[in-house]
Amino acid sequence: MKAITAMVVVQIATAVLNILFKLAVVDGMEPRVLVAYRLFFATLFMLPLSFIFQREKRPEFTWNLLLLALLSGLLGAVLPSTFTITGLALTSATFASAAAVLTPLITFVKVSKQFGGAYWNATLMNLTGSVVAVIIGLCWNCDLKEWKLGWNIRLFTIAYASIVMSGMVIAINAWCVESRGPLFVSVFSPVALVVVALVGSFILNETLHVGSIIGTVIIVGGLYLVLWGKNKEMKSIMPASDFIETNKTTNKDISLNSLPTLSTNVP
Repeated sequence: MKAITAMVVVQIATAVLNILFKLAVVDGMEPRVLVAYRLFFATLFMLPLSFIFQREKRPEFTWNLLLLALLSGLLGAVLPSTFTITGLALTSATFASAAAVLTPLITFVKVSKQFGGAYWNATLMNLTGSVVAVIIGLCWNCDLKEWKLGWNIRLFTIAYASIVMSGMVIAINAWCVESRGPLFVSVFSPVALVVVALVGSFILNETLHVGSIIGTVIIVGGLYLVLWGKNKEMKSIMPASDFIETNKTTNKDISLNSLPTLSTNVP
């Protein structure tokens, strides 16, 4: 029950983030500037958490690790965030959430082992991603007025994305993937879509068309169909592995039983 509640909270937080992104873009914020600020402040927030919770897992910094972190920051943070926010500016929050459902669940469980853990993975990804995002943002728009922040929806969006999403959501996702598996996490992805569709129609004045509803149903249905097939595949693999382990144990028992017994009668 704790894992279910946690994933529902994560999806609601994700839905709020998409709505805030839309509001910030409508306010006139450049998407690339928003991505750069988000990753920069996320690095400042995640670095202390990495030392506090995963100090013993701190990776050994090498050129190979730096290259891997750079690729992770570019492919896992800069490009997805830039495309998502740009898509929000051109379409709607509901459409962007529906497209996010199509994205396969790419967990950084294997990569995090090389980075030392989930927190260090997020920290290094945000760090290298922020450097790349700042360079891209300055090359795209050199007007420093675009980089000026105030006490408005832009600053609130950056703070929310950096603290809530980069801190709470990453930790909860890592815990759920480790305890329940990636399929369990994927099942809850349509929750954010439903929340954005409902809230967006009131706050963002987005109109829900019949075609959008039908397309959403098809997307969600296709997702659950894939997850159902993957679950069946995993269940079919598990008994086979158990059978192999049982045979190994049985063979060991047979070989041990076939050994001659030593007499305990000492003359």
